Amino acid sequence: MDKRIQIAAVAGAIAFSVMVLSSPADPLPLPDPASMSGREGGDALSVPAESSVSILATGLEKPRAIAIYGDRVFVTEKAGAVRVVQNGTLLEQPLAAFRAADTFDGGLLGIAAHPDFEENHYLYVYLTYVRQDGAGAPDGPATLWNKVVRITEADSRLADAVDIIDGIPGSKFTNGGFVKFGPDGKLYVGTGTTSEASHLPRDAGSLAGKILRINDDGTIPEDNPLGPDSAVYSLGHRNPQGITWDGSGAMYVAEHGPEKNDEINIITPGADYGWPDRECSGDEDGAGAAVLCYDPSIEPGGIAFYDHDRLGLDQPFVMTSLRASNLYQIDFEEGLPSQQTILSGAGRIRDVVVHPEDGSVYVITSNTDGKGFAGPDDDRLIHIKR
Repeated sequence: MDKRIQIAAVAGAIAFSVMVLSSPADPLPLPDPASMSGREGGDALSVPAESSVSILATGLEKPRAIAIYGDRVFVTEKAGAVRVVQNGTLLEQPLAAFRAADTFDGGLLGIAAHPDFEENHYLYVYLTYVRQDGAGAPDGPATLWNKVVRITEADSRLADAVDIIDGIPGSKFTNGGFVKFGPDGKLYVGTGTTSEASHLPRDAGSLAGKILRINDDGTIPEDNPLGPDSAVYSLGHRNPQGITWDGSGAMYVAEHGPEKNDEINIITPGADYGWPDRECSGDEDGAGAAVLCYDPSIEPGGIAFYDHDRLGLDQPFVMTSLRASNLYQIDFEEGLPSQQTILSGAGRIRDVVVHPEDGSVYVITSNTDGKGFAGPDDDRLIHIKR
């Protein structure tokens, strides 16, 4: 059985595969599962020498998100560690280690580097934790909560850590967890719902099931859509996983549905995206409708706008899939007919980041998360370049 990582549509390496897209009214079919060779047999995947793929790090434990700055890649592991890969080498000691909640879809999740990282050395992480006073979440007895922590880094070590937003209700299964800086310099945070029946996502007074927009110090921007006292940027989300902006500044968010109806949404400030009362569809005026809807689920993860010509991609976005085990190139504009595989055969793929300078792409696998088939080298940080 071929154990190579398969590449399609990257610098013309191998012929791409195509999956037909559809509108939310005609949900997408689940793609054929990628080859899982090397996942169960115990052998490490091999990469053909002529390809443009390299494996920068192996043995990562339940990695969740990546951020890059210069020649360094920062990786979160769900158990609480922030790992550093520098010049293609995984440093032995983590940058930081947090006491994270040990729960299925919680822990140390998203990570972002400040746009002025070179000057201030700030990193931001999203952390699920257990509150020690035993206080429950607003609609139940759970003691799980989420917060965003600002880390100050010095020589790949922790110099300081400050909570900048707290009180985000937690869950065993749907914590959201991305943190990304937008083109406006504000920090955007994706939060999940506390339960499938909870209506907190549509409650503007709760931080659950939201896209939040805050300043880099945790204060609230005066021009937020619900006013200067609310961090809420949009409502009605179930489990947002990835966020990006296109060249015009439009914001795209990928989120998981319960078992189907994964959504790609273009976010309008202050809009309600309907969870749990609506999935994929909009309100009576059509507001809040998903631009793409996947049924069955493919479990989309990280997404990124690709505005380089380095890899010769045909579509303007890249997006990971956990369940479909692919890195795709895709266009989220309605009516465009195809999504094409860039990378498969690596198992579940969790997050993707595009290097702003050279246009290369970094992804992490997610085969040790309890849903995949982990090989001896999992999980891995993979670099795609020309």
